[in-house]
Amino acid sequence: MEKAIGTAGACRVLGKSRSTLHRHRNPKPPVPPAGRKEFRHPAELTQEEKERALKELDSPRFADKSVAQAYTILLDEGCYLCSQASMHRLLRERGTSGERRAHASHPARKKPELLAAGPSEIWSWDITKLKGPARGTWYLLYVIMDIYSRKVVHWEIWPTETGILAKEFIEHAIEANDGIKPKAVHADRGTSMTSNTVSGLYAKLNIVQSHSRPHVSNDNPYSESAFKTLKYCPAFPDRFGSIQDANVFCGAFFTYYNHQHRHSGIAMHTPATVHDGSWVLVQARRAATLRAAYEARPDRFRGRCPRPKDLPAKVWINEPPATIATSDPPQQTTQAALCVIQFDRFRVGTAKTPRCNSPMLGGPPTPSTGIYSRLAALSARLLPRRGHTGSSTFRPSSPTCWGGLSRTGCRPAPARSSATANRHARETTLVTPWKAWTPSTST
Repeated sequence: MEKAIGTAGACRVLGKSRSTLHRHRNPKPPVPPAGRKEFRHPAELTQEEKERALKELDSPRFADKSVAQAYTILLDEGCYLCSQASMHRLLRERGTSGERRAHASHPARKKPELLAAGPSEIWSWDITKLKGPARGTWYLLYVIMDIYSRKVVHWEIWPTETGILAKEFIEHAIEANDGIKPKAVHADRGTSMTSNTVSGLYAKLNIVQSHSRPHVSNDNPYSESAFKTLKYCPAFPDRFGSIQDANVFCGAFFTYYNHQHRHSGIAMHTPATVHDGSWVLVQARRAATLRAAYEARPDRFRGRCPRPKDLPAKVWINEPPATIATSDPPQQTTQAALCVIQFDRFRVGTAKTPRCNSPMLGGPPTPSTGIYSRLAALSARLLPRRGHTGSSTFRPSSPTCWGGLSRTGCRPAPARSSATANRHARETTLVTPWKAWTPSTST
């Protein structure tokens, strides 16, 4: 517009002043602010007076006293150094203002680390509130569960929380578990959990007592997760009319939870089957069903027979991080690493044999000696799993069918091109965490 009708015409059309446009296009350079002239009050303390006041405040008798107390004590002794505001300003300028008394120091709480390798080893318990019929009315639900099987061993509802009720609750839980007591019981730091009554019961029964760190709910994840499952249930009511209503609902819910709820943390088994060991039969039935489905339509599974999810062998509360050993490798492991095998050049029934002269494996093997099975067992026992890199035809850390078959044992290993075979021959060299051994090109 400015090129067509000029600057003045464009300003008239837009209703803008020419001077404003000129000022926007040619702004004045910023003027640096003028330095503030230093001003000193005639009544300002001298340097000697400041040092004297700070020396008195730092003296042993005033080191842990507030400025007001130090000022008043000096005033009672007939000594006036400066005002309280000046004392605060001097301490603030030096960076020593604030609390002058000794502070309480609390050592860091140790993170609880508990391991359960089977049922009835580690229990976890907690208390949650259930809304009553009126505002401010609560019922307290006590729940104790086994962290390995996730089974709710025992639960009770009471209108209050005391150490005596907690002690009786744990005794009833042991009775409900056929008298089998756990090795350790974990809980948070509630008043009833840390009471002397409960601690005395643990000492009497020789049970290890474990507690969460303050304000760390993640240290008690299994109880918190069970409470979420309870309160997120579609049938969970907003309020309970009485404590009897709460008992009826919780009785039906925990029966369902133990015997019908498929838990994702235990391979979709029910807590009751894991607790009593009958999950093995359920796992076998699942595997048989999947095997029948695979045999009926193998094309739907891409040649791999499906397997049900395995049950975790161990359950942790705060599993510690894995550590890497830095000691020298044992001679036994080094000899296993020296046994270099080019896996993709070996197939069952061929004349070629892998080169392996390690005395641990009994010298050069033949295809009929089962070198894959022997090496797999040896490597799984000696070599760290994290240090192994290889193709899918050799995995000591997973169930594998050796002798040229794939992992599922349902079909032979697929044929590869020469370039792919060479690449896999390089990748399938056994590697230890300390030294990588280069495979020989000779066969």
